[in-house]
Amino acid sequence: MVPNITIHPLLMPAVEAMHQLSVEGTARIEDDPELSPGLDCCAVCAGPLDGCPTSCTNCDSVRYCSPQHLVDDVSNHAAVCEALRCMRHADRLFDDQILPAAQKWTGSSGDSVEQLLPVSQQPAPNAFLVPPPAQHGWEYVSPDKFLLVFPRSEHQCEEGEDPPAAKRPRKLDVGGAAAISHHGLNRAAQEGPDGPGAAGLRNGLDAEAQLQLAAELAERTSTLTYAYTATYALQTAPAARDAACRAKNEERSLELVVLGAAADAELGDLRSWQVIATAVDHHVRIKFVGPEVSEHLAGTEAQQGRVTMRFEQGTYEQGVRGQRGSQLPEAPDIYFAFNPGFTCPDYDWVATVKSLARVRRSQTGSLLSDGQQTSGTDQVPCLVVATNTSMEAQMEAEWLNEYGWHGDGPASPNPYTSLKLAQSGTLANDLYKKNAWLSVYTHRLVPPRTHRDGRSGKYSAKAATLRAAQVLYNTMVAPVARLLQK
Repeated sequence: MVPNITIHPLLMPAVEAMHQLSVEGTARIEDDPELSPGLDCCAVCAGPLDGCPTSCTNCDSVRYCSPQHLVDDVSNHAAVCEALRCMRHADRLFDDQILPAAQKWTGSSGDSVEQLLPVSQQPAPNAFLVPPPAQHGWEYVSPDKFLLVFPRSEHQCEEGEDPPAAKRPRKLDVGGAAAISHHGLNRAAQEGPDGPGAAGLRNGLDAEAQLQLAAELAERTSTLTYAYTATYALQTAPAARDAACRAKNEERSLELVVLGAAADAELGDLRSWQVIATAVDHHVRIKFVGPEVSEHLAGTEAQQGRVTMRFEQGTYEQGVRGQRGSQLPEAPDIYFAFNPGFTCPDYDWVATVKSLARVRRSQTGSLLSDGQQTSGTDQVPCLVVATNTSMEAQMEAEWLNEYGWHGDGPASPNPYTSLKLAQSGTLANDLYKKNAWLSVYTHRLVPPRTHRDGRSGKYSAKAATLRAAQVLYNTMVAPVARLLQK
């Protein structure tokens, strides 16, 4: 009989917007937006942590001004408590060098990034597979050793069926994380504080071994998520799929631009980007652009299999402006932006986003993914955006709409989100995962809009800010207000 193995708490989907403040706490945050409830002040009332402060005894990651407020917050904190406890213990594994630093970054048994080929078309002990075109998620590509912490439903391999096709996904809905997390928490609470499974064992592995496996998988996917997310978009999003078909039919490289690239994110494992060329079976050129591109990469090129990479330090529009006076380079086929923070006040994306609406001439008669032929008209590249939370996805959709970028549909859960949980730096009870939500945008000219008072023109920045505030209110504040009314 197959043991009932569930997802390890460290790999559970993140629960969004679980932090709820009291009326007093809300007022304090309005007076001092720099406060971080649960981190530098009480998680309930946002009051100072003097007198008799206390922390959750299980996770030791959320702080309160009194034992009573700890009790008051149980219903909210319970959804993230076990995950926070596992996160704290996983960090100790790396700090104590139980898991070596190389394994933290590569998911290998000590191999360096230069020695490890992270993706493969054939099963290997530490290699991640190339995603099959019709099946998506880490359960289809991760090494089999992670089955005990990130299980798949049982499925017998049929004759002629390759191993990746024999892997069937669990019901892992990023958007419906609350019920899953509560279930895992209740199970852990019933079985004791030492870990999930009978007597802390999972099919012969003790809690420490399970945690090591879960931490290794989380770290590896936190680096691979960028290349695999791009591959997923090319396989499933119509606009991106059409762009790949045009490049192949026109017998040229597929041209991609990664905006805001950084050394600890998109550039963390350059070999992983080979997965795109293998998945689409075509040569790919990728330009990584961002102020955080490291000095030793800036201005250089690298070749990984059928992927040619170019690295530019700065912003995308600076590179476009630098070409003035000479012939402008052809626009790419697709733009990618991973957690760009379009609406974050710390960044200014306006000039960059305006420069994206450049056209690429499509040859007449090229076939698209649906079998139709192109007319040879100008094509503006599509824009693929990954965000950490659904609220960010909504706010950035509103902002991009102001500049003519319209979503092909609502943001959807990304099956290749990083499995590594992270605690919010502003709300201790909020967890997130990188690249959890995916949106695809195409550009259309913004027609002048007539307001009720007869004035015409584009929406102002103030109007965009008001709509973003409304999204924030509907997502986080309104549910708290309804609870307080009850």
